[in-house]
Amino acid sequence: TPCSRLARPADLRGNGRWPGMRTPPGPRATSPPDTTGFVIFGWVSPPANVTTEDRIAEMAAIGLNLTLPAWLDEGCVDDNLARLDWAAAHGMRCLIWDSRFNAALQWLPTFEDTLDAIAAEYRDHPGFWGYYLGDEPKRPLWPLLGRIRESLRVRDPVHPAWNNLTGRAAYP
Repeated sequence: TPCSRLARPADLRGNGRWPGMRTPPGPRATSPPDTTGFVIFGWVSPPANVTTEDRIAEMAAIGLNLTLPAWLDEGCVDDNLARLDWAAAHGMRCLIWDSRFNAALQWLPTFEDTLDAIAAEYRDHPGFWGYYLGDEPKRPLWPLLGRIRESLRVRDPVHPAWNNLTGRAAYP
């Protein structure tokens, strides 16, 4: 994938999977992600060019249980699936940013199909925690984010759409 930047072995298998990747078995999630305890993560994940299964294992070993997208993450499906595989293999989950969300800025009729594809891509993966919709959006974007969130909820009522709002110092 042209936008893929994760650190991977150079040996790409013909089936599109990377050596060493695990696809954890499991049924489709039937209950919401556990939010009764603390979700512990570092603010943004390691840069894509140093993200490996070993790095995810290190994160799990220090007690983190959720990964966020990397800073300037390109939102590639292949990168997201690799993170999901690695996280699930080490008892973690991922918030996923998918670059196809950018199409929401236009919300053409085909965007509904795009949301179908995004939800279908991730919702059944045992390493999936939720959809990452960005960081500290300006107030004019809130209606659009609400529309995306509600549209995702119809397609995937199990996983949340997540966005970090600006801290209280930003409001009068």
